[in-house]
Amino acid sequence: MAINDVTEAFGDWLENLTGTRQTGAYVNGRWVADPDADLNFRGVVQNATPQDLLVLEEGQRTTEAIKIHTTFELVAQISDDTQGDIINYKSAKWQVYNVAHRYIGNYHKAIAIKREV
Repeated sequence: MAINDVTEAFGDWLENLTGTRQTGAYVNGRWVADPDADLNFRGVVQNATPQDLLVLEEGQRTTEAIKIHTTFELVAQISDDTQGDIINYKSAKWQVYNVAHRYIGNYHKAIAIKREV
């Protein structure tokens, strides 16, 4: 365990989570996608609070959202051409929109919005 790692504090709330990550590369300035990579990690999932939703664009603040606390490094959406990690949770797909590293505790807090299937 790393110094200031909160894994033990997550304790009984930790869940096994799965998802996918878009992979690829920029070719001549355009994103060219490769097959998605599978994700398997542990984290704590909670409902996003109104304060958590402030990181979303104004039009997305009414979208259902969750927050994920994990020591696994998730990837957020960085442009319209690429997507953030997709997390499978409670029979729905959630797209990671924002990730903040918490230095005290050495973990990541991700905000993910529900994707329409």
